[in-house]
Amino acid sequence: DMNRIKQDIDSAASDILRETVLSCRLVPFGAERVLSYLVANEVEMGNLELSLSAIANGIDRDITLSRLRREYA
Repeated sequence: DMNRIKQDIDSAASDILRETVLSCRLVPFGAERVLSYLVANEVEMGNLELSLSAIANGIDRDITLSRLRREYA
C-alpha cells in the first residue's frame, strides 16, 4: 500500500542521511560538526514527538518502535 511505500522511502532517506552525518562527525572542526549536531537534535525531537503521540493515542508499541529513527550519536 501507498503508506508503506512512503514509510520505506522515508526510512531509506533517513539511513542515507545518517551515514552522511556519521562521517561528518569525524571532522574535528568546521560546519560539519554543527550540521551533525543539528541533524541529531532534529531526529531526537522527532522521535520524542512520535513517542508522545503514540502514547497519547494508544498506538501499539511495536508499530511505534518500527517508526522511530535511529540515533546519530
